[in-house]
Amino acid sequence: MDGEALGRCLGISPKTLLNGVKTGHFSSRESERLYALIAVLQASCQLFEGDVQTASRFLISPLRGLNSKTPLEILRKGGGEARAVIDLIGRLENGILL
Repeated sequence: MDGEALGRCLGISPKTLLNGVKTGHFSSRESERLYALIAVLQASCQLFEGDVQTASRFLISPLRGLNSKTPLEILRKGGGEARAVIDLIGRLENGILL
């Protein structure tokens, strides 16, 4: 994922993202979104047993369990929306079909 795509996922401009990386400082909102993205990335990689390509495709695929939205679209909303994606991944890991 390039800087522009990452910025879109986090809801921040690529310039703000680059500044945050350079300075090591993000606003609390940006930090929350970054943490949520990392948590969802880890959960999706775990779901697909470390297959990063499949996990990446999953993140950009519309899912019935998310009202036909992609996990990344849900993350863009911010707030506690990452929990919905992680809960969905947990259900899939446990064989619960949607």
